[in-house]
Amino acid sequence: MGNTPEMPSKPSAMISPCCREMARMRTCFTRNGRKPSMKETTKLQTSRRIPKLLPFAFIIICCASIGSPSILMAAPPEENPYRPPAGNSIQGYLDHYQVLLEKPEILKSRSAFRWGLAATLEKILEHGDELEDTKQETFQNLQLKTLRDLAEAKDEEAEKELFRLARTYEKSPFQSVRQEAQLLLWEERLRAIEEPDQATLPELLIDLKKFLDTLPELGERHLEVASHSVRLINALEDEEFAPAFYGVYGELYAKSEYRALKAYGERLQTFGKKFEASLQSE
Repeated sequence: MGNTPEMPSKPSAMISPCCREMARMRTCFTRNGRKPSMKETTKLQTSRRIPKLLPFAFIIICCASIGSPSILMAAPPEENPYRPPAGNSIQGYLDHYQVLLEKPEILKSRSAFRWGLAATLEKILEHGDELEDTKQETFQNLQLKTLRDLAEAKDEEAEKELFRLARTYEKSPFQSVRQEAQLLLWEERLRAIEEPDQATLPELLIDLKKFLDTLPELGERHLEVASHSVRLINALEDEEFAPAFYGVYGELYAKSEYRALKAYGERLQTFGKKFEASLQSE
């Protein structure tokens, strides 16, 4: 009526830049005949008429147990010049690690280099009792990051190894390692939910919020979880729950110093209030 935009009964067209981005990704998928990358699929979305994220380039529901043998040292050494020689002492592996650090930056984004680095870190950490705690923590974090970089480059074996390692580290004595491992397992769990169970969905959203509250700060690293959280709020069939969840998650993301996530949280807060008002006016 007049110049006042009509408020939809459901949040169907919220945050138009995100909708435009999803349209662009669909066009890219059709035009190039490829699936969007993991980074592309972490774009935020808010439409309640969209029941799930666009397909991830690779979604592997990892069933490996904590005790599964590592695949990092499986290939013969000659197939990857960056892998450490077998049978070294911890000092030998640390020396090899130092050699890798001194390689030109252009080489460090190569898959072979990252696999070599991951294998080297694994061998160093097998001697973890000989390392200072700070070095153990640093190497474990770098191990997770290296495998995650490989996974984001669509390496399915790396993703399997990443989630296996996350299960190993989810109760790490080092807080930064433990939190990253738990975040990875939340990502794995959320990706696997296509049709959420309405009976347990509110509890799931509460548990996710409790986990995010334990993190020292939220930023770019948490965009995927933020996108999943809103996807699941959108999926709530009992719409009376939605405004509260939009509000609490919006407040959480609005505290971020990462501009995109902060703006997203502010929009969620505003939208939650408008959506609640629309329900009350019905």
